Amino acid sequence: MCEQQYVDPQDYLDIIYQNLYEAEISFRLYCHILKMRSNRRRLEVFEKSPVFLNHIQNISIYDCIMKMTKIMDPKTQGRSGNRENIVFGLLEEVFSDFANEQELAEIKKLTNYLSSELKGIKNIRDKEIAHLDKESRRSQVFRDANKKRKDVRKYLDIQMKLLNIYKRIHCRNAFIPYHFEYFINKDIRYVFSSLYKMAKDLDSKTEMQKELDEKVSRMVAKHNIKKIAKIENEILNKR
Repeated sequence: MCEQQYVDPQDYLDIIYQNLYEAEISFRLYCHILKMRSNRRRLEVFEKSPVFLNHIQNISIYDCIMKMTKIMDPKTQGRSGNRENIVFGLLEEVFSDFANEQELAEIKKLTNYLSSELKGIKNIRDKEIAHLDKESRRSQVFRDANKKRKDVRKYLDIQMKLLNIYKRIHCRNAFIPYHFEYFINKDIRYVFSSLYKMAKDLDSKTEMQKELDEKVSRMVAKHNIKKIAKIENEILNKR
């Protein structure tokens, strides 16, 4: 029989944090693309690549939903329940014996709230992301996702709060809370501002090319064949 390998509880905390961190980035990216429709200049860029940007938007919200719901899944999986998931339920099992009454009460309150409120988000994951329910319609899924956008923001913050309770229990003497990185929005804005600039430069070059084409067309229309031939001869004589 193989001995069960010891796993540092800190690893569980870090893995759940990594999922939350990535869910946060995906959520902010989703929101940024969604807001492109509210600004004329951004909308012009969006309309140049609607298929690509819609796909990125879909990927980002799917990734956010998947990551924020799977850490709330049951602690065990499989028919026999002998395989464990790294989820909040596992953290509760590992750290509850070391928590004080106030922490236990807060854990229970936040866990019950998330379990209840995330049912709608989990339904999106189960019917559209993890499985293809024949009764599900993608348009309805995204209407629900857009409607719940503010809720998603709130749920991510509450999950981070719950995670930090467990981390505080684990690191009594050297507690440094997990947090969402403040610079993510700045990074996303930088990437998209570069995209807007590139689109503007491309449009400018296109307009310049159009002007050049029009000049050539006007010369041809005026039958300036002799002038064109003269220029060609001058070039040939210089060789």
